[in-house]
Amino acid sequence: MKEMQFVIGLMSGTSLDGLDICLASFDEKNGKLSGEIRKAETIPYTEEWLKKLKRAEHCVGSELAELHDE
Repeated sequence: MKEMQFVIGLMSGTSLDGLDICLASFDEKNGKLSGEIRKAETIPYTEEWLKKLKRAEHCVGSELAELHDE
């Protein structure tokens, strides 16, 4: 790794509490890789999204594809 790398990760778990976002940096010095979380935050879902996500397990393929696009 020539220079420090910055990575943004997004995750939503089954708790439906919100979208977890993390900014991390990774660097290599003397052959040793290190990482650091620079910022992390959970953005709560709106009521509209909570309803959509709770219904998702009952959706058929085309409905899931549409939800994915949203």
